[in-house]
Amino acid sequence: MLFKLTEKDNGNVEVVMPAGSDYVRTEMPAGKVIGIVESSEKVEKSEMFDGFGICVDDGKYYVAGIIEADETKEEKFVDEPKNDKNFKNKWKK
Repeated sequence: MLFKLTEKDNGNVEVVMPAGSDYVRTEMPAGKVIGIVESSEKVEKSEMFDGFGICVDDGKYYVAGIIEADETKEEKFVDEPKNDKNFKNKWKK
């Protein structure tokens, strides 16, 4: 997934996180935020908070930035070789 963080002059990125029944806004170093986003199980676009366009793990973090593109793997169909009777058509990722 391609994303772009909104980094402040001091190298930090703003993050909104749930805290009980409310939310808190804080800053983290850009490297730490990149690590959180890249190691998360689910990253998606969000419009919940203005300027925080990246939602990580169903609302665990809302990160200041945008998702630029989704790198989806293209599936390719493999044709059956004419000389192999035991070969089955398969999908490759």
